[in-house]
Amino acid sequence: MHSNNTPLFSIIMVTYNSAKYVKVAIDSVLHASYNNIELIVQDDNSKDNTWEIICNFKDTRIKKDRNLNNIGEYPNRKLALERATGKYVLFLDGDDFIYPHAIEFIVNMFEAFPNCGMATMGVYRPDILYPITLTPHQFIIAELFGDISSKVGFTSNIFKTELLKEVGMPIIYKTGDTYLRRKMGLKAPTLLIGSDLTWWRQTPGQAFQLAINNLQNRIDSFNYTYEFVEEAKNILTVHEYRMAMLNIRRNFISVLKHYIIRGKFKSLIEIIKSIKFKWSIYDFKHKVYRQKLFQDNDVTNPYMLPLKQNPYSKH
Repeated sequence: MHSNNTPLFSIIMVTYNSAKYVKVAIDSVLHASYNNIELIVQDDNSKDNTWEIICNFKDTRIKKDRNLNNIGEYPNRKLALERATGKYVLFLDGDDFIYPHAIEFIVNMFEAFPNCGMATMGVYRPDILYPITLTPHQFIIAELFGDISSKVGFTSNIFKTELLKEVGMPIIYKTGDTYLRRKMGLKAPTLLIGSDLTWWRQTPGQAFQLAINNLQNRIDSFNYTYEFVEEAKNILTVHEYRMAMLNIRRNFISVLKHYIIRGKFKSLIEIIKSIKFKWSIYDFKHKVYRQKLFQDNDVTNPYMLPLKQNPYSKH
């Protein structure tokens, strides 16, 4: 157990009709090996007995509140974030799970890399040994050119609370996970750590599933990627910026082709009207540009930081 002089860690749990899973989700937080936590539960006016289950918990580390009306996922997260007082914050939805050792591990990693504003649980890579850090420029290259991506479950990301509040929650986009991570990656170095600290449940009706092949999600994705590139323009080289814009336009042409082949002309018109960037049919002749972030590393020579930088190493 940890004393109160250790960093306070905030876990934000937004719930909506989560009665089937919310008890397990809350229990997973309360059984953490790291004790100096606050669990902020923000219920979005559930229609089942989610709120009743939440209220049955009497642990003083839980801060719970219920919206009078249903306001949606990201506005609800924004409300909860305003109440967070921890140094670090992780979002764990009402149907997810966090392993008992996870918070202790995350805090130790963050404290060892104090310049990082966000930590992401990386997927297995044969050419990388975690933990590693990415500068904003490296993060941008990884995001735009497909080498390393932060496109993991939202609960696999942890943020410095102060910086996250400065960036703000992306309520303009219905599915804003990627948008938010990219905004954070521009502001400060990113820490990539090992995976399997949290587990997110895939259930019917979730926002990410509803977004699959959804027209508005495609529009949002193109627009916030374009915004990301424009915001990163001063960090990228001229060549990198041009290739990033070409990738956006090339991918956009591919989506237009998809709608034409399937005869979805209403969707075709809607997406053309809604995107924020200029495009040309001639962009289709170009290939999508890719770039390997760690050019000199492979399975025989993986990229890694000196072991002395790992907070669990003895030195």
